[in-house]
Amino acid sequence: MTSSSFPSPISAMAQVWRQWWRKQSPSHQDRYALMGPLIAVVLFLTAITTAFWYLKSEELEREQELVRRDVEYAQQRLRLRLIERQEQLLRMARDIATGDTTVGEFPAEAASLLNQTPEITNISWLDTQQRVRATYNSGSAAPAEIHLKNEWLTHPETKSTFTLTRDLKQPVYSQPLSYQTNKNNTHTLLQLQVPIVNHSKFEGVVMAEMSLEGILRYAVPDEVSRKYAVSLRDSGNNVLAGQANKSRPKVSEVLPWLSQRNDYEVPITPIGYALTLHAQ
Repeated sequence: MTSSSFPSPISAMAQVWRQWWRKQSPSHQDRYALMGPLIAVVLFLTAITTAFWYLKSEELEREQELVRRDVEYAQQRLRLRLIERQEQLLRMARDIATGDTTVGEFPAEAASLLNQTPEITNISWLDTQQRVRATYNSGSAAPAEIHLKNEWLTHPETKSTFTLTRDLKQPVYSQPLSYQTNKNNTHTLLQLQVPIVNHSKFEGVVMAEMSLEGILRYAVPDEVSRKYAVSLRDSGNNVLAGQANKSRPKVSEVLPWLSQRNDYEVPITPIGYALTLHAQ
């Protein structure tokens, strides 16, 4: 017996289909005939929806990658600016330790540095008892941020940063410090304390206070700040400087894919996770 004696699976299925179809009443046949175009429309809509979701996902991934690159570029610029300020303060501390800078000469040197770095509001020389030996305040400093000669600094964050700088004998950044400038406004600063070390002996610190708004304005490139809502945030994701997230449109409640935001954040080195750069 040859294989041609057996019907093929397709012809067998067609025969079964024809037998089933002949058993249906004309009204049932008409009803089933109408289901064909309906199924075709459903399949077409499914294909269109799948293609839309795929293209939308690809677009969101490209936008997220662009945000990531821009934020990391801004982070590098900010990091380089902070390191440059740290090196300038280290030079000042070395000059004080070697006696090249006296108490009387310190304000002039601090003023020269502040003219180059508008984000710094104050530079002070503190002795081992956290007393201000010499200081220079910028014209943009708020009254609560101005330090006076022979003043003892008692802010808890300043004291803890001073203790850590003394123990490590390394530059230390503080947690963000907030000062109430008036009833409605709060100004947030970042302190950098650099130790004055003379033959391994700790003799105080050079302390610089930097405005977070100033850091954001002068360190983040304009091409990034124009494209995104950029902000500096603390470890609790509270906005300390810059723009907060924009509100989402009402339509996102109906079209949930519109609620997906393209944002990215990175910690600011050398400060660490106490301060992050966020862009949306």
